[in-house]
Amino acid sequence: MKLMKYTPTSLQRRLQSHKGLSIGFVIALILLTNVLTFYISKKAGWLGSNTAADTSSELVEYCEDMQEEIAAKNKELYLLDKAVPYVSDVDEFEKKVRQVSDRLSIPPEWLMAVIHAESQFDGSMTNGKASGSTGLIQWLPETAKQLNTTIAKIRNMNHVEQLELIEEYLQRQLLLGRKFDSLTDVYLSILFPYANSLQETILYTQPSIAYNMHMHLDIDKNDTINVQDIDQHLQQIYADAYPLKAEKIPFYTKMLSGWDFRDWWR
Repeated sequence: MKLMKYTPTSLQRRLQSHKGLSIGFVIALILLTNVLTFYISKKAGWLGSNTAADTSSELVEYCEDMQEEIAAKNKELYLLDKAVPYVSDVDEFEKKVRQVSDRLSIPPEWLMAVIHAESQFDGSMTNGKASGSTGLIQWLPETAKQLNTTIAKIRNMNHVEQLELIEEYLQRQLLLGRKFDSLTDVYLSILFPYANSLQETILYTQPSIAYNMHMHLDIDKNDTINVQDIDQHLQQIYADAYPLKAEKIPFYTKMLSGWDFRDWWR
């Protein structure tokens, strides 16, 4: 029997030729894991179903939801046309937005909406007259310092680099106990981290510099900006993104996709 000799170059070519197959196998494995996890959970009674018919119908519904999710990821990214004039590498930007959103278990539409709300995708935008905030989500100097950087450095970062910083910031918010159950939750974590969508918190009042900076958010024009104003504003401006729901990704999927296992119970 003649043994084939593999040189590093020939082995590399063979590995590259099977790259597409390997990626497809991983995707199929993740989907299969989701289905099996769902089925076993239902059989064990963890999700509350008591009959085989319930299990079968809900499994079909789950698979349909997965198909819709895959289709959604194949469509053009929400508000991408607004970002194009400011982004040097649109493909890398879109890829990074989807990656960060996946790791945060939020729709990419939410991430795009909050960036547009803060900077209209102008990564070098600076509010020099008031807060000194800069960048895609208008970083404040003190927030930049907490992330071991400065607003001057952020201003010179490209969009992908700023997205990495945004992910680090939002992950810290999650570790502090925040929940990203709505677009409003995500936006408040950036605009006013001490508020959440379940409280009737007053954010800014007139007269103040902060109110003047955000007066466009005062929906009812009563010289006060509260959480309800923010929520209504987002619903009006980002009508396609607002009603979307955050994903609840199964534990094994997060493990296979490289998710930090410490966050799986969110």
